[in-house]
Amino acid sequence: MRRFLIFLGMVFPVVVLAASYDTSHLPYSDAPRELRTAVAVSFLTEEEVLQGYADGTFRPNHLVNRAEFVKIALKLAPEIAPVEGIACFPDVESSAWYAPFVCAAKHAEIVRGDPLDGIQPSRWHFHPERSVNYAEAVKILIGTLEIPLIQTDALAWYTPYLATAVAQGISLPDMHPDDLLTRGEIAELAASFLAYSRGELP
Repeated sequence: MRRFLIFLGMVFPVVVLAASYDTSHLPYSDAPRELRTAVAVSFLTEEEVLQGYADGTFRPNHLVNRAEFVKIALKLAPEIAPVEGIACFPDVESSAWYAPFVCAAKHAEIVRGDPLDGIQPSRWHFHPERSVNYAEAVKILIGTLEIPLIQTDALAWYTPYLATAVAQGISLPDMHPDDLLTRGEIAELAASFLAYSRGELP
């Protein structure tokens, strides 16, 4: 594990210098070839945060939905235990595979749902099937890893979260708040946040 952390810290600043990267060591038939993404996927696979599909693919260009992302985020913080056997949102069935992770995130006040679906918080929906966007992903990661927010004049709810990610060097470049994230982009973002939380960013 240590060699992945050291390599991750070394490779991000010099990614533009790399002409190619041998991804043959990755356990996926479609392993990403872009250096930064490949290193992030390697790191998070080693950490058992990410895994591939039954057919041996990783599908780096596939979008990630909100349920999938919450599971990934909580795997970065093993101390947040999944909550079994409850339905914490009207659109999250207790039997759904993602319910323990979503309900743990709600209990930890990492997510709270969408107030547009009802006046009472108990009626707010989570929308597990909706693709996660950049602003949502950064907010969830900051909440999961308990990263202190930078104080800003918030123009929107996500302003302090995105500003914090930029200030700490853990943002994705050229991303907009509403941009939907692929599995490859999620790997890059989550790897940066995890390395930061361990004090191992360069």
